Amino acid sequence: MDNKNYITINGKPFILYSGLLEEAHKKGIQSLQVEILQLPLLDNEMTCIAKATLHSSDGGIFSDVGDASPKNISSKIIPHLIRMASTRAKARVLRDYCGIGITAFEELNSDEISNEDKPTESQIILAKKLALETNMDINFESLNKNEISSLINQMMSMKRKTNLKQVK
Repeated sequence: MDNKNYITINGKPFILYSGLLEEAHKKGIQSLQVEILQLPLLDNEMTCIAKATLHSSDGGIFSDVGDASPKNISSKIIPHLIRMASTRAKARVLRDYCGIGITAFEELNSDEISNEDKPTESQIILAKKLALETNMDINFESLNKNEISSLINQMMSMKRKTNLKQVK
């Protein structure tokens, strides 16, 4: 799977939902459905629970659940609790179907990541070096730690592809 489908946070890789979906289509996913098991209400502390069910082209059935509440998502996502629970459930079932043991980025609790984190000096140095090598014009001041990590992965992948073409 392409590096563009991964993000690194504090040195740990996480797969992106888009990468899971891409891999599932390669494997021949037949259908992916979501059912809301619990709506977010004041009585349940605004916790939404969704169940995803995947049918594979070979007749396999995979199911899993995902949840979202104000306690495990960022404040920007709170208006989208149902969609986040759905995405988390789908990410979990897609990981099972594709045989991917790496946690999906979308499954993380907001306290596990901080989009406000500034990039480290070594990240900035590496990203600037890679930007020069790949001829990319990047505004580094606007990037947070997670974004620069993803960008570094993308540029490294671009560089590898360029090097492979030169070898041939």
